Amino acid sequence: MIGALLALSALPRTATAQPLSQFLRNASTSLDARESVLLAQQRADEQWQVTGRLLPSLTARAGYTFNQFEVGVTIPTGASTNTQATITPRHQADLTVTLDVPLVDPAGWARVDAARASREASQVRVRATSEDVLRAVARSYFQWAAAGALVRSSERALLVAQRSLDRVRARLQAGGAVELDVARASSEVARAQQTVADAMLARQTAARSLESLTQIAPREPVMPPASLEQESPLPSWEALASQTTSVRQATLEARAQHAQSRAAWLGLSPTVNASATERVTNATGFGPPATFAAGVSVSWRIDVTTVATARAASAASAIADVRLERALQNARDQIHSAWWQVNVGVARVRASRARLESAQRATSSARARLAQGAGNEHDVLLAERDEFDAEVTGIQADADLAFARVALRIAAGQPLEGGAQ
Repeated sequence: MIGALLALSALPRTATAQPLSQFLRNASTSLDARESVLLAQQRADEQWQVTGRLLPSLTARAGYTFNQFEVGVTIPTGASTNTQATITPRHQADLTVTLDVPLVDPAGWARVDAARASREASQVRVRATSEDVLRAVARSYFQWAAAGALVRSSERALLVAQRSLDRVRARLQAGGAVELDVARASSEVARAQQTVADAMLARQTAARSLESLTQIAPREPVMPPASLEQESPLPSWEALASQTTSVRQATLEARAQHAQSRAAWLGLSPTVNASATERVTNATGFGPPATFAAGVSVSWRIDVTTVATARAASAASAIADVRLERALQNARDQIHSAWWQVNVGVARVRASRARLESAQRATSSARARLAQGAGNEHDVLLAERDEFDAEVTGIQADADLAFARVALRIAAGQPLEGGAQ
């Protein structure tokens, strides 16, 4: 059983370790990041779609008609001469070219402003999605790194527990121990085996999540001991809240909604269009084959539906302002929480390291007492268990602190390791 667990826990290791920056650089390949880029492209095309309605348009229409009878008249042109005029030819061909030019369209102009703001908001949303992916990558990375360290630590604990069991059995045969000591040592081996299995599950789960996010197969993490350096004061971090991606996105979305509201109310104003049409046909009748016409038209419509739409747009604009305030508050709260996570994490790492040192001294003392015949095997088992628990706590504290520093920089919109944004 022990050999099988140790064999399953072994992962292929390479000489080249994988730092966090390697995964962060590849975060743009995630499905969420790719989807946000495509949505931004869609918003850019929609802006051109709205803008195109305010630009001149050219329409050409050609047609052919077969008439059962040809209709014409004879027009006298002199005392003995006549001219044949065709009104409806048997084979009729028509070509019409129309140029439309919007001159005044206040609602259309406002819709263009709204589409432009929506496009800019979608571009910022790409950055927001990227930050979410970076946060997920960092979380999975440190979970994977911590789980890998926990696997190695639990493997050592399992070997120590097995050696302790062998020692107790030998002492039992020599008459220096009782069956209770053997049962306790066997229980400790089973506990260590379960810990190894749990650690392997955590490592494999985190590795799969990391690979799904970055398309990089995790092999060997790089997680140096967490730095105990304190971050700069909290107010300096909270001052960055208004420049964060989430606030910028909410600002642009509110601007787009304001423009939509303005466009809805301007829908009650008149529009002015100019048009010019050139028609070429062989059914000339008494006129020339090519004719030209130009004109200006004014359109003005006021109805209950337009007013209701405008009122709904105004309400949506007010909602967007509230969402902007909420985004700013959330940004400050996230920075506040992340900053405290770092500072509390520093205290936890210090405490875990002190605890580990004390546990290691206690284990050495218990083993020395056992060797001198002044202690018992149970005291050694308890000391080794405390040392392992302290080591596990320290591993998790280091990983939590490292992730908290990354989360703080993401929350404040600051660059990450390796130049990742």
